[in-house]
Amino acid sequence: MKVLLINPSFLEEVWSLKYVMKIIGRKSFAPPLALITVAALLPNNWELRLVDLNTRSLTKRDWDWADAVMFSGMNCQRDSLLALISEAKGLSKAIICGGPYPTFSSQEVLDAGCDILIRGELEDVVDRLIEAMTNKREREVIEGSGRPDLTESPIPRFDLLRLRDYANLAIQISRGCPVDCEFCNAVTLYGRHPRYKTSDQVLAELQTIYEAGHRGPVFVCDDNFIGIRASALSILGAVAQWMEKRERPFRFVTQAGIDLGGDPEMMHLMVQAGFEGVLVGIESTDEEPLRIAGKKPNLTNPVPQRLRNINESGMDVVAGFVIGLDGEKEDAADRVCEFAESMPVPIVQILPLKVWPETRLWHRLQSAGRLIPEKTSGVHEAKLNYVPEESEDRVLQKVTTIYARLYEPANYLDRAFRYVKQVGAPQSSWPTVTARFRAMRGTLVHESMIDQIYGIRVLVSLVCAIGLRPSLMRQFWGQLFNILRERPDRFVQYVVLLLGAESMRRYSEVVNRRVNAVVQRLR
Repeated sequence: MKVLLINPSFLEEVWSLKYVMKIIGRKSFAPPLALITVAALLPNNWELRLVDLNTRSLTKRDWDWADAVMFSGMNCQRDSLLALISEAKGLSKAIICGGPYPTFSSQEVLDAGCDILIRGELEDVVDRLIEAMTNKREREVIEGSGRPDLTESPIPRFDLLRLRDYANLAIQISRGCPVDCEFCNAVTLYGRHPRYKTSDQVLAELQTIYEAGHRGPVFVCDDNFIGIRASALSILGAVAQWMEKRERPFRFVTQAGIDLGGDPEMMHLMVQAGFEGVLVGIESTDEEPLRIAGKKPNLTNPVPQRLRNINESGMDVVAGFVIGLDGEKEDAADRVCEFAESMPVPIVQILPLKVWPETRLWHRLQSAGRLIPEKTSGVHEAKLNYVPEESEDRVLQKVTTIYARLYEPANYLDRAFRYVKQVGAPQSSWPTVTARFRAMRGTLVHESMIDQIYGIRVLVSLVCAIGLRPSLMRQFWGQLFNILRERPDRFVQYVVLLLGAESMRRYSEVVNRRVNAVVQRLR
Protein backbone atom coordinates (compact mmCIF):
# COMPACT_ATOMS: atom_id res chain seq x y z
CA MET A 1 0.00 0.00 0.00
CA LYS A 2 1.15 3.51 -0.82
CA VAL A 3 0.31 5.94 1.98
CA LEU A 4 0.64 9.71 1.67
CA LEU A 5 1.09 11.32 5.09
CA ILE A 6 0.03 14.97 5.03
CA ASN A 7 0.63 17.62 7.68
CA PRO A 8 -1.98 20.38 7.15
CA SER A 9 -0.83 23.99 7.07
CA PHE A 10 -0.89 26.16 10.17
CA LEU A 11 -2.56 29.53 10.31
CA GLU A 12 -0.07 32.19 11.34
CA GLU A 13 0.13 32.04 15.11
CA VAL A 14 2.47 32.75 17.96
CA TRP A 15 4.91 29.90 17.28
CA SER A 16 4.89 30.08 13.48
CA LEU A 17 7.84 32.47 13.72
CA LYS A 18 7.57 33.25 10.02
CA TYR A 19 9.99 36.15 10.21
CA VAL A 20 12.59 34.01 11.99
CA MET A 21 12.18 31.14 9.52
CA LYS A 22 12.77 33.49 6.59
CA ILE A 23 15.88 35.03 8.12
CA ILE A 24 17.50 31.71 9.10
CA GLY A 25 16.65 29.98 5.83
CA ARG A 26 14.24 27.39 7.24
CA LYS A 27 10.57 26.79 6.41
CA SER A 28 8.98 25.58 9.65
CA PHE A 29 9.70 25.58 13.37
CA ALA A 30 9.53 21.79 13.85
CA PRO A 31 8.52 18.66 11.88
CA PRO A 32 5.22 16.76 12.27
CA LEU A 33 6.42 14.33 14.96
CA ALA A 34 3.04 12.62 15.26
CA LEU A 35 2.99 11.63 11.58
CA ILE A 36 6.53 10.27 11.49
CA THR A 37 5.81 8.31 14.69
CA VAL A 38 2.70 6.81 13.07
CA ALA A 39 4.79 6.04 10.00
CA ALA A 40 7.14 3.96 12.15
CA LEU A 41 4.15 1.87 13.34
CA LEU A 42 2.96 0.97 9.83
CA PRO A 43 4.10 -2.22 8.03
CA ASN A 44 7.63 -2.15 6.67
CA ASN A 45 6.50 -3.23 3.20
CA TRP A 46 4.16 -0.24 2.78
CA GLU A 47 5.48 2.69 0.76
CA LEU A 48 5.28 6.01 2.61
CA ARG A 49 5.63 9.61 1.48
CA LEU A 50 5.42 12.66 3.74
CA VAL A 51 4.20 16.08 2.61
CA ASP A 52 4.34 18.89 5.16
CA LEU A 53 2.28 21.73 3.74
CA ASN A 54 4.22 24.15 5.94
CA THR A 55 7.35 23.40 3.91
CA ARG A 56 6.10 22.48 0.42
CA SER A 57 2.98 22.17 -1.69
CA LEU A 58 1.04 19.07 -2.64
CA THR A 59 1.30 18.12 -6.30
CA LYS A 60 -0.89 16.11 -8.64
CA ARG A 61 1.89 13.49 -8.68
CA ASP A 62 1.57 13.13 -4.90
CA TRP A 63 -2.17 12.53 -5.15
CA ASP A 64 -1.87 10.15 -8.09
CA TRP A 65 0.81 8.11 -6.32
CA ALA A 66 -1.21 7.45 -3.17
CA ASP A 67 -3.65 4.62 -2.39
CA ALA A 68 -4.50 6.20 0.96
CA VAL A 69 -3.92 9.55 2.65
CA MET A 70 -3.33 10.03 6.35
CA PHE A 71 -3.74 13.32 8.22
CA SER A 72 -2.91 14.47 11.73
CA GLY A 73 -4.25 17.80 12.88
CA MET A 74 -4.43 20.24 15.76
CA ASN A 75 -7.00 22.95 16.39
CA CYS A 76 -4.96 25.58 14.54
CA GLN A 77 -4.87 23.29 11.46
CA ARG A 78 -8.64 22.80 11.31
CA ASP A 79 -9.42 24.78 8.14
CA SER A 80 -6.56 23.23 6.16
CA LEU A 81 -7.42 19.73 7.43
CA LEU A 82 -11.09 19.89 6.44
CA ALA A 83 -10.25 21.29 2.99
CA LEU A 84 -7.72 18.50 2.42
CA ILE A 85 -10.20 15.82 3.45
CA SER A 86 -12.68 17.23 0.92
CA GLU A 87 -10.04 17.26 -1.82
CA ALA A 88 -8.96 13.69 -1.05
CA LYS A 89 -12.60 12.56 -1.08
CA GLY A 90 -13.06 14.07 -4.52
CA LEU A 91 -10.10 12.02 -5.71
CA SER A 92 -11.56 8.80 -4.27
CA LYS A 93 -8.70 8.26 -1.84
CA ALA A 94 -9.01 6.29 1.39
CA ILE A 95 -8.80 8.89 4.18
CA ILE A 96 -7.41 8.28 7.67
CA CYS A 97 -7.34 11.00 10.35
CA GLY A 98 -5.98 11.24 13.87
CA GLY A 99 -4.54 13.74 16.31
CA PRO A 100 -6.07 16.23 18.77
CA TYR A 101 -8.60 17.85 16.46
CA PRO A 102 -10.04 14.62 15.00
CA THR A 103 -10.09 13.12 18.51
CA PHE A 104 -12.22 15.89 19.99
CA SER A 105 -14.17 17.00 16.90
CA SER A 106 -14.79 13.56 15.43
CA GLN A 107 -18.18 14.19 13.89
CA GLU A 108 -17.03 17.23 11.94
CA VAL A 109 -14.07 15.27 10.55
CA LEU A 110 -16.27 12.28 9.64
CA ASP A 111 -18.83 14.55 7.99
CA ALA A 112 -16.04 16.09 5.90
CA GLY A 113 -15.35 12.62 4.40
CA CYS A 114 -12.92 10.80 6.69
CA ASP A 115 -13.11 7.01 6.28
CA ILE A 116 -11.09 5.83 9.30
CA LEU A 117 -10.74 8.02 12.37
CA ILE A 118 -8.45 7.29 15.32
CA ARG A 119 -9.45 8.81 18.64
CA GLY A 120 -6.64 9.06 21.16
CA GLU A 121 -3.23 7.37 21.08
CA LEU A 122 -2.41 4.82 18.41
CA GLU A 123 0.26 2.44 19.75
CA ASP A 124 -2.16 -0.04 21.35
CA VAL A 125 -4.59 -0.15 18.41
CA VAL A 126 -2.28 0.02 15.41
CA ASP A 127 -3.23 -3.55 14.39
CA ARG A 128 -6.87 -2.47 14.13
CA LEU A 129 -5.83 0.49 12.00
CA ILE A 130 -3.78 -1.68 9.63
CA GLU A 131 -6.64 -4.17 9.32
CA ALA A 132 -9.15 -1.39 8.60
CA MET A 133 -6.89 0.17 5.98
CA THR A 134 -6.13 -3.18 4.34
CA ASN A 135 -9.85 -3.99 4.07
CA LYS A 136 -10.73 -0.43 2.97
CA ARG A 137 -13.22 0.16 5.75
CA GLU A 138 -15.41 3.28 5.70
CA ARG A 139 -16.84 5.30 8.61
CA GLU A 140 -14.68 3.32 11.01
CA VAL A 141 -13.88 4.94 14.38
CA ILE A 142 -11.00 3.34 16.27
CA GLU A 143 -10.88 4.23 19.95
CA GLY A 144 -7.47 4.24 21.59
CA SER A 145 -7.50 1.59 24.29
CA GLY A 146 -6.11 3.85 26.99
CA ARG A 147 -2.61 5.03 27.84
CA PRO A 148 -0.09 2.91 25.93
CA ASP A 149 3.29 2.09 27.43
CA LEU A 150 5.82 4.35 25.71
CA THR A 151 8.51 1.74 26.09
CA GLU A 152 6.84 0.12 23.06
CA SER A 153 6.88 3.30 20.96
CA PRO A 154 9.20 3.08 17.92
CA ILE A 155 11.88 5.47 16.70
CA PRO A 156 10.05 7.98 14.48
CA ARG A 157 10.75 7.88 10.74
CA PHE A 158 13.11 10.86 10.65
CA ASP A 159 14.26 9.62 7.24
CA LEU A 160 10.98 10.88 5.75
CA LEU A 161 11.94 14.47 6.58
CA ARG A 162 13.96 17.00 4.63
CA LEU A 163 15.98 18.13 7.64
CA ARG A 164 16.97 21.50 6.20
CA ASP A 165 13.34 22.57 6.15
CA TYR A 166 13.14 22.74 9.96
CA ALA A 167 14.62 25.10 12.52
CA ASN A 168 14.39 22.34 15.14
CA LEU A 169 14.04 18.61 15.09
CA ALA A 170 11.65 17.17 17.66
CA ILE A 171 11.52 14.20 19.99
CA GLN A 172 9.04 13.17 22.65
CA ILE A 173 10.27 11.66 25.91
CA SER A 174 7.04 11.56 27.93
CA ARG A 175 3.29 12.01 27.64
CA GLY A 176 1.00 13.30 30.35
CA CYS A 177 1.15 15.90 33.11
CA PRO A 178 0.46 15.55 36.86
CA VAL A 179 -0.93 19.10 37.11
CA ASP A 180 -4.63 19.11 36.19
CA CYS A 181 -5.14 22.69 35.00
CA GLU A 182 -8.78 22.93 33.99
CA PHE A 183 -8.05 24.75 30.73
CA CYS A 184 -5.25 22.47 29.49
CA ASN A 185 -5.97 19.55 27.17
CA ALA A 186 -2.71 17.72 27.95
CA VAL A 187 -4.43 15.73 30.69
CA THR A 188 -7.46 15.09 28.48
CA LEU A 189 -5.19 13.79 25.72
CA TYR A 190 -2.54 11.93 27.70
CA GLY A 191 -3.68 11.58 31.32
CA ARG A 192 -2.33 12.78 34.68
CA HIS A 193 0.24 10.03 35.13
CA PRO A 194 3.25 10.82 32.92
CA ARG A 195 4.61 7.90 30.92
CA TYR A 196 8.26 7.95 29.89
CA LYS A 197 10.40 6.25 27.30
CA THR A 198 13.48 4.45 28.57
CA SER A 199 16.91 6.07 28.51
CA ASP A 200 17.94 3.59 25.80
CA GLN A 201 15.00 4.65 23.63
CA VAL A 202 15.84 8.32 23.99
CA LEU A 203 19.51 7.72 23.16
CA ALA A 204 18.52 5.64 20.13
CA GLU A 205 16.42 8.54 18.80
CA LEU A 206 19.23 11.00 19.40
CA GLN A 207 21.69 8.69 17.67
CA THR A 208 19.31 8.41 14.70
CA ILE A 209 19.08 12.16 14.15
CA TYR A 210 22.80 12.52 14.85
CA GLU A 211 23.61 9.98 12.11
CA ALA A 212 21.14 11.72 9.80
CA GLY A 213 23.36 14.79 10.07
CA HIS A 214 21.30 17.09 12.26
CA ARG A 215 23.15 19.43 14.60
CA GLY A 216 21.75 22.19 16.75
CA PRO A 217 18.25 22.71 18.20
CA VAL A 218 16.03 19.81 19.29
CA PHE A 219 12.60 20.50 20.74
CA VAL A 220 11.57 18.00 23.42
CA CYS A 221 7.82 18.34 22.99
CA ASP A 222 6.68 16.98 26.35
CA ASP A 223 3.89 18.81 28.16
CA ASN A 224 5.85 18.71 31.42
CA PHE A 225 9.28 17.12 31.09
CA ILE A 226 9.79 16.93 34.87
CA GLY A 227 6.39 15.33 35.58
CA ILE A 228 8.02 12.32 37.29
CA ARG A 229 11.26 13.50 38.84
CA ALA A 230 13.05 10.13 39.06
CA SER A 231 12.34 9.29 35.41
CA ALA A 232 13.48 12.69 34.19
CA LEU A 233 16.70 12.56 36.24
CA SER A 234 17.56 9.08 34.98
CA ILE A 235 17.13 10.10 31.35
CA LEU A 236 19.05 13.36 31.84
CA GLY A 237 22.02 11.48 33.27
CA ALA A 238 22.17 9.20 30.25
CA VAL A 239 21.72 12.07 27.78
CA ALA A 240 24.46 14.12 29.51
CA GLN A 241 26.94 11.27 29.06
CA TRP A 242 25.90 10.71 25.43
CA MET A 243 26.24 14.43 24.66
CA GLU A 244 29.66 14.69 26.25
CA LYS A 245 31.03 11.82 24.18
CA ARG A 246 29.90 13.56 20.97
CA GLU A 247 31.01 17.08 21.87
CA ARG A 248 27.47 18.29 22.61
CA PRO A 249 25.89 18.30 19.12
CA PHE A 250 22.37 19.30 20.22
CA ARG A 251 20.71 22.15 22.08
CA PHE A 252 17.47 21.14 23.78
CA VAL A 253 14.38 23.17 24.61
CA THR A 254 11.32 21.81 26.43
CA GLN A 255 8.32 22.66 28.62
CA ALA A 256 8.26 22.26 32.39
CA GLY A 257 6.40 23.41 35.50
CA ILE A 258 7.51 26.25 37.73
CA ASP A 259 8.67 23.76 40.38
CA LEU A 260 11.73 23.16 38.18
CA GLY A 261 13.15 26.35 39.67
CA GLY A 262 13.11 24.76 43.13
CA ASP A 263 15.10 21.68 42.10
CA PRO A 264 18.84 22.47 41.83
CA GLU A 265 19.75 18.90 40.90
CA MET A 266 17.26 18.82 38.03
CA MET A 267 18.41 22.19 36.68
CA HIS A 268 22.08 21.19 36.93
CA LEU A 269 21.47 17.92 35.07
CA MET A 270 19.38 19.63 32.39
CA VAL A 271 22.21 22.06 31.69
CA GLN A 272 24.72 19.20 31.68
CA ALA A 273 22.52 17.35 29.19
CA GLY A 274 22.37 20.34 26.84
CA PHE A 275 19.05 21.97 27.73
CA GLU A 276 19.24 25.69 26.93
CA GLY A 277 15.64 26.80 27.26
CA VAL A 278 12.34 25.99 28.91
CA LEU A 279 8.79 27.23 28.40
CA VAL A 280 7.09 27.76 31.76
CA GLY A 281 3.36 28.37 32.06
CA ILE A 282 2.90 31.33 34.42
CA GLU A 283 -0.68 31.81 33.16
CA SER A 284 -1.57 34.73 35.48
CA THR A 285 -0.03 37.08 38.02
CA ASP A 286 -3.27 36.93 40.08
CA GLU A 287 -3.97 34.21 42.64
CA GLU A 288 -7.71 33.85 41.99
CA PRO A 289 -7.45 32.75 38.33
CA LEU A 290 -4.76 30.24 39.32
CA ARG A 291 -6.91 28.88 42.13
CA ILE A 292 -9.98 28.50 39.90
CA ALA A 293 -7.91 26.89 37.14
CA GLY A 294 -6.23 24.44 39.52
CA LYS A 295 -2.69 25.66 38.77
CA LYS A 296 -1.50 24.63 42.24
CA PRO A 297 2.29 24.71 41.69
CA ASN A 298 2.08 28.40 40.76
CA LEU A 299 0.26 29.10 44.03
CA THR A 300 2.68 27.18 46.25
CA ASN A 301 5.95 28.25 44.60
CA PRO A 302 7.50 31.74 44.77
CA VAL A 303 7.22 32.24 41.01
CA PRO A 304 9.67 35.15 40.52
CA GLN A 305 12.43 33.44 42.50
CA ARG A 306 11.86 30.11 40.74
CA LEU A 307 12.25 31.82 37.36
CA ARG A 308 15.42 33.57 38.51
CA ASN A 309 16.80 30.22 39.64
CA ILE A 310 16.18 28.71 36.19
CA ASN A 311 17.77 31.74 34.56
CA GLU A 312 20.82 31.65 36.85
CA SER A 313 21.28 27.94 36.13
CA GLY A 314 22.01 28.90 32.53
CA MET A 315 18.70 28.15 30.81
CA ASP A 316 16.52 30.62 28.94
CA VAL A 317 12.96 31.07 30.16
CA VAL A 318 9.96 31.72 27.93
CA ALA A 319 7.00 32.70 30.10
CA GLY A 320 3.48 31.77 28.98
CA PHE A 321 0.41 33.78 30.01
CA VAL A 322 -3.30 33.17 29.39
CA ILE A 323 -5.64 36.15 29.21
CA GLY A 324 -9.36 35.81 29.94
CA LEU A 325 -9.31 33.35 32.85
CA ASP A 326 -12.14 33.56 35.34
CA GLY A 327 -11.15 35.68 38.33
CA GLU A 328 -8.78 37.85 36.29
CA LYS A 329 -8.39 41.44 37.47
CA GLU A 330 -9.14 44.43 35.26
CA ASP A 331 -5.51 45.55 35.30
CA ALA A 332 -4.19 42.11 34.27
CA ALA A 333 -2.45 43.50 31.17
CA ASP A 334 -0.44 46.00 33.22
CA ARG A 335 0.43 43.35 35.79
CA VAL A 336 1.72 40.91 33.15
CA CYS A 337 3.88 43.66 31.62
CA GLU A 338 5.23 44.73 35.00
CA PHE A 339 6.07 41.11 35.82
CA ALA A 340 7.95 40.55 32.55
CA GLU A 341 9.81 43.84 32.84
CA SER A 342 10.82 43.39 36.47
CA MET A 343 12.15 39.83 36.13
CA PRO A 344 13.17 40.44 33.24
CA VAL A 345 11.76 37.91 30.72
CA PRO A 346 12.65 38.73 27.09
CA ILE A 347 10.18 36.41 25.33
CA VAL A 348 6.62 36.24 26.64
CA GLN A 349 3.87 34.16 25.02
CA ILE A 350 0.45 35.76 25.38
CA LEU A 351 -2.70 33.92 24.37
CA PRO A 352 -6.39 34.52 24.95
CA LEU A 353 -7.99 31.61 26.76
CA LYS A 354 -8.72 28.64 24.50
CA VAL A 355 -11.48 26.34 25.74
CA TRP A 356 -10.47 22.91 24.46
CA PRO A 357 -13.10 20.17 24.07
CA GLU A 358 -13.56 17.74 26.96
CA THR A 359 -11.34 19.67 29.38
CA ARG A 360 -12.70 20.40 32.86
CA LEU A 361 -13.12 24.02 31.80
CA TRP A 362 -15.14 22.95 28.75
CA HIS A 363 -17.59 21.03 30.91
CA ARG A 364 -17.81 23.78 33.55
CA LEU A 365 -18.58 26.50 31.04
CA GLN A 366 -20.95 24.22 29.15
CA SER A 367 -22.94 23.63 32.35
CA ALA A 368 -23.01 27.38 32.99
CA GLY A 369 -24.23 28.13 29.46
CA ARG A 370 -21.05 30.07 28.67
CA LEU A 371 -19.67 27.86 25.91
CA ILE A 372 -19.87 28.81 22.22
CA PRO A 373 -18.51 25.63 20.59
CA GLU A 374 -19.18 26.72 17.01
CA LYS A 375 -16.58 29.47 17.33
CA THR A 376 -12.90 28.66 17.02
CA SER A 377 -10.81 29.97 19.89
CA GLY A 378 -7.31 31.33 19.60
CA VAL A 379 -5.27 34.38 18.71
CA HIS A 380 -5.12 33.30 15.08
CA GLU A 381 -8.90 33.79 14.83
CA ALA A 382 -9.01 36.66 17.37
CA LYS A 383 -12.30 35.43 18.76
CA LEU A 384 -13.34 33.46 21.81
CA ASN A 385 -15.42 30.28 22.02
CA TYR A 386 -16.76 31.13 25.46
CA VAL A 387 -18.44 34.03 27.26
CA PRO A 388 -15.79 35.65 29.46
CA GLU A 389 -16.48 37.40 32.75
CA GLU A 390 -15.43 40.62 31.04
CA SER A 391 -16.53 41.56 27.53
CA GLU A 392 -14.91 39.76 24.61
CA ASP A 393 -13.44 42.95 23.20
CA ARG A 394 -11.90 43.77 26.60
CA VAL A 395 -10.15 40.38 26.75
CA LEU A 396 -8.82 40.72 23.22
CA GLN A 397 -7.67 44.29 23.80
CA LYS A 398 -5.70 43.14 26.85
CA VAL A 399 -3.81 40.78 24.54
CA THR A 400 -2.93 43.55 22.08
CA THR A 401 -2.00 45.91 24.93
CA ILE A 402 0.51 43.41 26.32
CA TYR A 403 2.01 42.72 22.90
CA ALA A 404 2.32 46.42 22.10
CA ARG A 405 4.09 47.24 25.38
CA LEU A 406 6.38 44.24 25.71
CA TYR A 407 7.46 44.18 22.08
CA GLU A 408 8.03 47.88 21.62
CA PRO A 409 11.68 47.73 20.44
CA ALA A 410 13.22 49.85 23.20
CA ASN A 411 11.45 47.73 25.80
CA TYR A 412 12.49 44.35 24.47
CA LEU A 413 16.04 45.55 23.89
CA ASP A 414 16.21 46.52 27.55
CA ARG A 415 14.73 43.23 28.80
CA ALA A 416 16.99 41.07 26.63
CA PHE A 417 20.09 42.99 27.72
CA ARG A 418 19.33 42.77 31.44
CA TYR A 419 18.36 39.13 31.08
CA VAL A 420 21.52 38.00 29.29
CA LYS A 421 23.71 39.86 31.76
CA GLN A 422 22.43 37.62 34.55
CA VAL A 423 22.16 34.23 32.79
CA GLY A 424 24.36 31.51 34.24
CA ALA A 425 27.55 31.98 36.20
CA PRO A 426 29.18 35.45 36.35
CA GLN A 427 31.85 36.02 33.72
CA SER A 428 35.01 38.07 33.75
CA SER A 429 34.32 41.69 32.82
CA TRP A 430 37.44 42.01 30.71
CA PRO A 431 38.30 38.76 28.87
CA THR A 432 41.01 38.95 26.23
CA VAL A 433 40.04 39.41 22.59
CA THR A 434 41.08 35.80 21.91
CA ALA A 435 38.98 34.54 24.83
CA ARG A 436 35.98 36.51 23.61
CA PHE A 437 36.28 35.04 20.12
CA ARG A 438 36.60 31.49 21.49
CA ALA A 439 33.58 32.04 23.73
CA MET A 440 31.50 33.20 20.79
CA ARG A 441 32.70 30.35 18.59
CA GLY A 442 31.90 27.82 21.30
CA THR A 443 28.20 28.32 20.69
CA LEU A 444 28.65 27.61 16.99
CA VAL A 445 31.04 24.67 17.15
CA HIS A 446 28.59 22.26 15.50
CA GLU A 447 26.97 24.71 13.09
CA SER A 448 27.50 24.12 9.38
CA MET A 449 29.04 26.81 7.20
CA ILE A 450 25.63 27.64 5.71
CA ASP A 451 24.13 28.02 9.20
CA GLN A 452 26.96 30.34 10.20
CA ILE A 453 26.31 32.40 7.07
CA TYR A 454 22.64 32.61 8.04
CA GLY A 455 23.82 33.63 11.52
CA ILE A 456 25.53 36.64 9.97
CA ARG A 457 22.31 37.32 8.08
CA VAL A 458 20.44 37.35 11.41
CA LEU A 459 22.73 40.04 12.77
CA VAL A 460 22.47 42.09 9.57
CA SER A 461 18.66 41.85 9.63
CA LEU A 462 18.60 43.10 13.23
CA VAL A 463 20.88 45.98 12.36
CA CYS A 464 18.53 46.93 9.52
CA ALA A 465 15.37 46.48 11.59
CA ILE A 466 16.57 48.09 14.81
CA GLY A 467 20.18 49.24 14.78
CA LEU A 468 19.79 51.87 12.06
CA ARG A 469 16.71 53.51 13.55
CA PRO A 470 17.78 56.89 14.98
CA SER A 471 15.71 56.47 18.15
CA LEU A 472 17.26 53.06 18.89
CA MET A 473 20.83 53.31 17.55
CA ARG A 474 22.49 54.33 20.80
CA GLN A 475 20.68 51.67 22.82
CA PHE A 476 21.19 48.89 20.26
CA TRP A 477 24.90 49.41 19.64
CA GLY A 478 25.73 50.23 23.24
CA GLN A 479 24.13 47.01 24.48
CA LEU A 480 25.61 44.94 21.66
CA PHE A 481 29.19 46.03 22.39
CA ASN A 482 28.64 45.64 26.13
CA ILE A 483 27.66 41.99 25.61
CA LEU A 484 30.65 41.47 23.31
CA ARG A 485 32.94 42.92 25.97
CA GLU A 486 31.51 41.39 29.14
CA ARG A 487 29.48 38.30 28.11
CA PRO A 488 30.89 37.03 24.80
CA ASP A 489 29.80 33.50 25.77
CA ARG A 490 26.21 34.78 25.60
CA PHE A 491 26.53 36.90 22.46
CA VAL A 492 24.81 34.40 20.15
CA GLN A 493 22.09 33.85 22.75
CA TYR A 494 21.55 37.61 22.95
CA VAL A 495 21.22 37.96 19.18
CA VAL A 496 18.80 35.00 19.05
CA LEU A 497 16.64 36.59 21.76
CA LEU A 498 16.54 39.85 19.84
CA LEU A 499 15.52 37.98 16.70
CA GLY A 500 12.74 36.20 18.59
CA ALA A 501 11.50 39.45 20.10
CA GLU A 502 11.52 41.19 16.72
CA SER A 503 9.53 38.27 15.32
CA MET A 504 7.01 38.62 18.15
CA ARG A 505 6.76 42.36 17.45
CA ARG A 506 5.85 41.64 13.84
CA TYR A 507 3.39 38.97 14.90
CA SER A 508 1.82 41.44 17.35
CA GLU A 509 0.91 43.61 14.35
CA VAL A 510 -0.96 40.63 12.85
CA VAL A 511 -2.78 40.08 16.16
CA ASN A 512 -3.66 43.77 16.41
CA ARG A 513 -5.20 43.82 12.92
CA ARG A 514 -7.27 40.71 13.64
CA VAL A 515 -8.43 41.94 17.04
CA ASN A 516 -9.37 45.37 15.69
CA ALA A 517 -11.45 43.74 12.95
CA VAL A 518 -13.31 41.60 15.53
CA VAL A 519 -13.80 44.50 17.96
CA GLN A 520 -15.27 46.65 15.20
CA ARG A 521 -17.80 43.93 14.41
CA LEU A 522 -18.66 43.50 18.09
CA ARG A 523 -19.44 47.20 18.37
